[in-house]
Amino acid sequence: MTFSHIQKPDVVLFDWDATLANTYPLLEKAHNHVLQTLGMPPRPDGWLKPIFGMTREESYIAAYGRSDEEIDHIFMSYVQAHHLNETQPMIGAEALLQFLSDCDIPMGVVTNKRPPLVSAEIDEFGWRDYFDVVVGAGEAKANKPSGAPLILALERLSYKGDASQVWFFGDSATDQMAAKDFGCPFIAYEDGSMPPLNLEAYQPQIVARDYDNLLQKLRA
Repeated sequence: MTFSHIQKPDVVLFDWDATLANTYPLLEKAHNHVLQTLGMPPRPDGWLKPIFGMTREESYIAAYGRSDEEIDHIFMSYVQAHHLNETQPMIGAEALLQFLSDCDIPMGVVTNKRPPLVSAEIDEFGWRDYFDVVVGAGEAKANKPSGAPLILALERLSYKGDASQVWFFGDSATDQMAAKDFGCPFIAYEDGSMPPLNLEAYQPQIVARDYDNLLQKLRA
């Protein structure tokens, strides 16, 4: 396998939610469950999109005006009960992972999702063999938008190369800022289902509108 017109990266790291895994429907349902539990009416489909991709604490404040243990308990209880049944791979993601694996490129997941949840979802998809490292919330000295989780992932891989040879795929401003903080190329996954990223501010190396098209370009 070879890359065409694009320099082959040494390592490829991915965000998880809305980058490799379609978790938006689940998380919108979880937030609506919180609203109903707190005695408020659920909101219409799509209401979560403007705050999707924020850290969990930021999303709580944006949605409820507060972030505390009660909200986190209600939210996480719903997610833990339903995430394996209501999370699906993003279209074309597995074919891309297989291609990168065939190219002998080490891969990893760097997410602000709690480690047991992302680990269970990776196993549910049957994707464990694709990833050489997984870094979840609370494992690095700071979560994204800090670049610290990316640094930790590369330390676990014993990678000694340059940050410029590491790709980080993500869908949110949080991911953009993490890549910028670390100093690696950002690959923006933007399929139009979420509010657009500020691409001018972060200058992604590639904008992937869908994985099938990206894979065709890489295979060329």
